[in-house]
Amino acid sequence: MIYSFGDSYSAYSKYVFQGRDPVPGIDSSLEPDLKIKTTMSYLDHLSDLTGQAVGHLGCPGRGPLDMVEQLHKLDKTKITSDDILVFCWSGMERDIDKWGDPYLDPAFDNNRYEGADIQRYKDAVTLYHLYLASPLQHLQSFNACLHAIDGMLHTIDAKAIHLFCFKNEMKALQDKKLHNIQNGYVETEWDLYDYAHSFSDYGPNGGDDIDYPNHFSPAGSIALAQHIYEKITN
Repeated sequence: MIYSFGDSYSAYSKYVFQGRDPVPGIDSSLEPDLKIKTTMSYLDHLSDLTGQAVGHLGCPGRGPLDMVEQLHKLDKTKITSDDILVFCWSGMERDIDKWGDPYLDPAFDNNRYEGADIQRYKDAVTLYHLYLASPLQHLQSFNACLHAIDGMLHTIDAKAIHLFCFKNEMKALQDKKLHNIQNGYVETEWDLYDYAHSFSDYGPNGGDDIDYPNHFSPAGSIALAQHIYEKITN
């Protein structure tokens, strides 16, 4: 089995065998019916390369704490040495509000949350980022998540690969500000955002991003799957 954890870089696959539980506050009917419904993701290509089904446990917009919860809930007695665990480490600043929305975003304008005063929500989030949000606390929380998952992986006989989604977390890794992961391969050369944009079929100015499964174009999906396959087999 291939298990994927993280945000929207890990959330879609045509070959889903096991998905995550429904997410509070996320209405699946609101998800755009775009190419992600018909295009193979890198997880699907990895499934073809390994002959293993996909169990995607990621969710768009979620942060590192969500990965800890999903790995903790997984029945580890069923994991074997042939299984592959793909961790897509998202932004360390990602928090969840009382409605289960994965963003504390002043641009919030969705009215699907009953009882929400949209303007007061925007004002509160703006003030939070202005006076309360702490980069140090975000880094400490991110490191706690890295340590927790690394500790759980120590007890699991499976192959693991760690991919960082964005520049901020990759820079923290390269600057040696993050917990030194002992279990699994850690990609240290590029983040997923930059890697996805490096392929010529990505689209003008990256404009096709939302159309692609897990933000990767067809060529990028094939290349990422091959990269993961090579790392876990070597």
